[in-house]
Amino acid sequence: MSLFSFFPTEVLFPYPVVCHATLELETNRKHPQDSSVNKFIIEETATLLARVAECQSNDTDLWCKARIVARTRDIDPLMVRFGFRERLLSEARDRNIIRRYLKVP
Repeated sequence: MSLFSFFPTEVLFPYPVVCHATLELETNRKHPQDSSVNKFIIEETATLLARVAECQSNDTDLWCKARIVARTRDIDPLMVRFGFRERLLSEARDRNIIRRYLKVP
């Protein structure tokens, strides 16, 4: 999957969701600009992904929540630079995604 901003970008988004975001794009419309606005949107996207994962419920699949925030391949370097990985990890730690099942203090 790719991250979309009306036009599909070349930014890989390796999560099992479709993500639509309004981003400031470079003139080729394939890459988000390196801007504070885009950084804010990307970080908020990480928060939203963690919230969506926490809301999942399936008594027969204990990993359904974790599967939403588990990437399927490497995160695009642009997403790392914008703080997506750090925000997602922070949000996942603070939410009931796997802690309940693994008895993590």
